[in-house]
Amino acid sequence: MDALTPLFAQAGAAIISFHPEASEHVDRSLQLIRSFGIKAGLVLNPATPLPKTEAVRRLIDASGRDIWLEVDDGVKADNARRIAAILINAQQGCAARQESQAPRNTRCPPKESQPSRSS
Repeated sequence: MDALTPLFAQAGAAIISFHPEASEHVDRSLQLIRSFGIKAGLVLNPATPLPKTEAVRRLIDASGRDIWLEVDDGVKADNARRIAAILINAQQGCAARQESQAPRNTRCPPKESQPSRSS
């Protein structure tokens, strides 16, 4: 993960988000991203239990740092509102938005402008 950060910075990235599992030291990776003047973000897997997601949100808030938090898909009708409350500043599993009628404060690009999952 850290080896790619300078490449994304050189390419003009405004935000770099990553799965914590992709880094040996999440705090150092976040710091590296910010050292390039880029907004840093964490992406949790959809299988992450909601109480753990809430705990991560609390840690981010307590840190006072501006860290983007996302859930990588897995947003459904039965959990969309709760996830939206946790991830106020993040994109929410856009693929599920239409089927779940996610709350208005979720921000997803139109389907045709969503990035490919192959990267």
